[in-house]
Amino acid sequence: MKLVKIIIAGIVGGILIFVWSFVAHMALPFAHWGMQSFPVAGNEALQSVIYNNIQHEGLYAYPGVENMDQLMADPAANAAYEEKYKTGPSGILIVVQKGEGTITVNKLLRELGTDVAAAILGALIIFWGVDRSSLFRTFGMSIALGLMAWFLISASYNIWYRFPRDMIIGEAITEVAGFAIAGIGFYIVSLFFKRRKPATTDLSSGI
Repeated sequence: MKLVKIIIAGIVGGILIFVWSFVAHMALPFAHWGMQSFPVAGNEALQSVIYNNIQHEGLYAYPGVENMDQLMADPAANAAYEEKYKTGPSGILIVVQKGEGTITVNKLLRELGTDVAAAILGALIIFWGVDRSSLFRTFGMSIALGLMAWFLISASYNIWYRFPRDMIIGEAITEVAGFAIAGIGFYIVSLFFKRRKPATTDLSSGI
């Protein structure tokens, strides 16, 4: 029964996270903080450079190097690259050779699936080994889980990949609030799984 509660709570929580994320990205401003569009005038030039120099989809860092292992083994070359990196511009580029829609049914379904998977894991952590979890505990642990994910992923991306600080703050609001809302869903589901005390026989009635 506890496993059923965890799965149902995870599904409900995942749906709540998905709905909240949709609202946050489509109707609220903070989900787009730090995101800017590349200048239209440079679109063709950038696409031409990508088309002529990159044959495989993936995540690319620039300035580029011929061989990272050789660069790390050569102190002089490594120092020259570090100087070039500091001088700038530098950054990362995600390349997708074949175009696709910005919002598609496939993407939405995959997002819903990952939200439900994350929520099931969250419900597992909160409810495993606990018969009942109070609203305060469930809500607090959900916020803690959201913060943990944010520190490990989003904040780390700001440190190493220099994702814009505004974007990272917006991610904190979106992700932590999403898991907090899921926590409320967890608690509501748990109310339907209250532990029933076994029926007792009144021996005095037979006397």
